[in-house]
Amino acid sequence: KYERYENYKNDDMSYEDIVTRVNIGLDQEFYTNASPALDQHEITILVNKYYYLDKDYVPNNLVTLFDSTRGAKMVDVAASSYKELILAAKNDGITLESTTAYRSYDFQNTLYTNYVKSDGVKKADTYSARPGYSEHQTGLAVDLNDPNVTGSRLNDIDYKWLLNNAHNYGFIVRYQEKYIPITGYMEEPWHIRYVGKEIATELHKLDITYEEYYDLYLTDY
Repeated sequence: KYERYENYKNDDMSYEDIVTRVNIGLDQEFYTNASPALDQHEITILVNKYYYLDKDYVPNNLVTLFDSTRGAKMVDVAASSYKELILAAKNDGITLESTTAYRSYDFQNTLYTNYVKSDGVKKADTYSARPGYSEHQTGLAVDLNDPNVTGSRLNDIDYKWLLNNAHNYGFIVRYQEKYIPITGYMEEPWHIRYVGKEIATELHKLDITYEEYYDLYLTDY
């Protein structure tokens, strides 16, 4: 990728950042030259605007979340850790509950299509994944809600608690405002992703996106 590194290079960026960002794919438009997601059915799977899942992909071992009134499901290991997180939050006076977790390709397609009809492709792409490119299809992501909050899914106290504690239960707050240039998604305080306690703790310490971590620590070159 030497030529791509050279073309992406600028004086404000370290060589490590140049290489990492090009390896992620950020020198190209989102959704171009996309590839099938690696590590399928593993908790390390990366699904974003460059790595997709097939239409028929369904994660193994889906179970219904203990607090779900809508039948939301996650992969069993993530569901177990999710319960620990929710109960720990409750113990600290934070009330959180699940809204959606696993979404099928068809469900995501319906959501995205409706958003495009309402806001157009360009805007919809900032807050909704195209079908096949959603982390929700992995069964490792869940959206949260605070039933005590009016007009928003979470309040600042909820968000701060998640930022400071989610890693203790194997989760990361996937889409933060400072990560927008890399993830391509607007801030979503309510969207958390299970990666396991070890990786979540490392990400919390390093304060980088999962894309960067995946390239730097999980990819063999």
